[in-house]
Amino acid sequence: MPRSYEKREDMSRNKPTVGFWIAAALAGMLLYAVSFGPACWFGERNRVGTSTISTVYCPIIWLASSNKGPVARAILWYAALGAGPRAEPYVSPGGEVRWLHFWR
Repeated sequence: MPRSYEKREDMSRNKPTVGFWIAAALAGMLLYAVSFGPACWFGERNRVGTSTISTVYCPIIWLASSNKGPVARAILWYAALGAGPRAEPYVSPGGEVRWLHFWR
């Protein structure tokens, strides 16, 4: 076999397959969803970024605001999981994650 043919064959074996790209897309979506909580926690503790968080995580916030059932409760629970004590998230009518701080 000519050497150039062997080289092309090796290159085609190293190309990512459709399965690889599907797995990469699923991993990206999972990382996006999981990063919502830490972004909320950072924003709440530092009192910054509510509009940025609301823009970046618009699909998740839309899901929380359009659904009043267990899905919305789970999203807001996750947003509050690492927040400061006595801080509770809610979605404002404008579609932003806001925080209520309760003092004793």
